[in-house]
Amino acid sequence: MSMKERFSTKALILLGSLFLVFLALEIAIRTYHAYLRHIPFFRSIAYYHESELGWNGKLIWGDPNSKKFKIFFIGDSFTNGSRIEEKYMYYSIIKDKLDAEIFVYGGGAYGSLQEYLALDKYFDKVKPNLVVLQVCDNDFINNSWKLETKSLFYNDFKVRPYLINGKLEYRYPLNGNIKMFLAHSRFFLTVLNRICRLSGILTEKGLLSGCVEKEIYEKGTDFEDFREAAKITDEIISKLNKRVGKTPLIAFAVDDSQPFFQEFRRIFKKNGVNFIEEVPRAILEAQERGQAVRLENGHFNEIGNKICGQVLTEALTKGKFIR
Repeated sequence: MSMKERFSTKALILLGSLFLVFLALEIAIRTYHAYLRHIPFFRSIAYYHESELGWNGKLIWGDPNSKKFKIFFIGDSFTNGSRIEEKYMYYSIIKDKLDAEIFVYGGGAYGSLQEYLALDKYFDKVKPNLVVLQVCDNDFINNSWKLETKSLFYNDFKVRPYLINGKLEYRYPLNGNIKMFLAHSRFFLTVLNRICRLSGILTEKGLLSGCVEKEIYEKGTDFEDFREAAKITDEIISKLNKRVGKTPLIAFAVDDSQPFFQEFRRIFKKNGVNFIEEVPRAILEAQERGQAVRLENGHFNEIGNKICGQVLTEALTKGKFIR
């Protein structure tokens, strides 16, 4: 056997071994997803999505025929709960203090458009007396396909709905032909996700450059892509406000970092939406007193949810939103 033939044989053996390792890892991840996340084994995770919302969130369904004051809470992972028991969630605090009938839809990593679509889906069945919208800094990134494709922290690598030139489109948040392969491999999607998170951490430490989040923090509304994302968010909030009609709509933010918070304030004021601004300040004051108010992933723990619920209860009562 010639040297060239021996080299070709070794190359084939190496490639075959790498393929078997990849196949084993792919099977392991799909098995994990099937048993713990209930994602069908043979379904591509990138295209496995709920046809309207992108992917399913958590729904808590009250009694639509209740004579109590009905509140519909809608939001992202802070409303989904992130492993916090229901009785400790902020909306349960409000329910107990105000003796209200509550309905909740919280989608992990949801953007504003997904929240609007969830509201649209359930609003007429609930017929709430009040709608409470929870918002978060990363909504602006998740509302913009352009920003999410560049994000190191908030790209969830799932098909989600975007408002593109005023029209609803479902897109996968990656540029380039590589997405066609990655979209069908959960192993490579997992690796890509970890690489992006690590890159984000290294960027925060000043060891890498090119993070879109950093560009937003530094340039604010001078950054064209962020201005576009704010415009899209404005359009979505306008649609949401029109959808609820005469039903009061209230929004609150779980964080107040800039330029996101000031843009939320501007957008809600423009659309005539009541914006409760006190939650981030109350959370920060608790932290300054030495209280642990967040989980390791940044979401509110039981104490953080209690503070949030108390602040909102007081605001709702003072604002005479509860009849």
